[in-house]
This record gives sequence, C-alpha cells and structure tokens, in this order.
Amino acid sequence: MRKAYLLFALLCVAFSACRKSTNQNPTTYIINGLHDVTIQQGQDDQLDLTVQYTGPIQENVTLSVWGLPAGVTADLNPTTGTPNYNATVVFTDHYGVPGNYLIKLLAHGSQTGDRSYTFNLHILTPANCGILGFYSQGTTGCGNNTNYQYTDNVVNSTAASNRVVFQNFGDMGYQVYADINCANNTLTIPNQLLPNGVQVAGSGTFTSNVINVDFSQTSTTNITTYCNFTLIR
Repeated sequence: MRKAYLLFALLCVAFSACRKSTNQNPTTYIINGLHDVTIQQGQDDQLDLTVQYTGPIQENVTLSVWGLPAGVTADLNPTTGTPNYNATVVFTDHYGVPGNYLIKLLAHGSQTGDRSYTFNLHILTPANCGILGFYSQGTTGCGNNTNYQYTDNVVNSTAASNRVVFQNFGDMGYQVYADINCANNTLTIPNQLLPNGVQVAGSGTFTSNVINVDFSQTSTTNITTYCNFTLIR
C-alpha cells in the first residue's frame, strides 16, 4: 500500500513538472535602453533601444507603443527585426494635456508571443501659454481691403519670459514681439519701429490654436491704418 502511494506521488510530481515547462515561454531576447520620457509642446524626446539576442531560439520581434495620450505621437523605427538590432522611438508633443502617463512598450516574438514593458511619459506645461509654433492658416487685412492668406511662426523671445515673437507679423516679413498674459489669454504689442520705417502697435487674444490681433501701422508720413490678423494652426 505504501509503495503504491509513493508511486502515485511521484507520478503527480512528474506530471506537474511537465505542465509547468510546457506553459513557460523561453526568454530569447532582452530590451535595453528603456527609460522615462519627458516632452513639451513642440519638442521631442526619444528612446534608443537595443533588442539583444539571448537564445535559445531565434525569432522576429515586433515593437509597438500603447497608451499614448491624445496629442502625442510615437514614431518607431524599425518596428520589427531579428535580434540583435537597434530601434528608436521618437515622442512628439502636439499639444497633449500636461501630466504623467504610464506607457506600455509591447514586444511580440514570432515564437514566444507578447511581453510588455512600462515606463513613464511626462508632458510638461507648455512655455508661454502654449501659443508657440507654426501657424499654417493666417489671414490679414487692413480696413476694407481684401484679406490675404499667409503663414507665421511664433517663437520664444530671449528678452523676457512672457514675451513671444511673430516672425512674419501680419505678412509683412518682419519680426514683432508681443507680451502675453496667460491668466486672461491676452497679448499686448508695444509700439515698435520696423526696418521699413513703419510703426506698429496692437493687442489681441489667443487660445492654444488661434491668435487674433488688432493692430495699427503708421507710415513714415504719419498716416495710420488699422489692421487685423488671425492665425490658426
């Protein structure tokens, strides 16, 4: 009776060991270079990854990124390869909501299935109220004249922390600075003399995607014209 019990116990142990081995996928690679990512409006950060072969079998490994918040993109190149190989993931902030997000890097092995790695994505509060960047849809006009289509780029000023520069102010081809107030989404353009002798001054309002400005331009003969422009991303 005792021998039969021992034989039964040994068979159970052997059966359990076989099941455990069958359900456990082998580790054929490791991924190096993973770390937290920090981005801000108009800026990039990237991961430089190495998919390193560890054996015992060779397989294709496909990478993908999951859990990105709206307004953030991840450009992964290449998306698949056979270890050893390098891959980069470039993260870009297209007006994502500031905050901390848990992101997943999914690795799919053609033989061993899925494995996931997590890291933190930090989106910083945008500089200068979030109005920096390129505006592809601009219209400007003076008085009853026809509005003109143009583009502009709004950049930081090195002169003051709350100051931005319009690089193509009102489609004139000149740089004009504005002081901004993030508390009430307004901007002020102090009187400035342009290289062509025209003086400009004005004020406006903005959101994260639209800027509206009313301004005056005074010629060298002291003739003042009242104009406006709207910039949309």
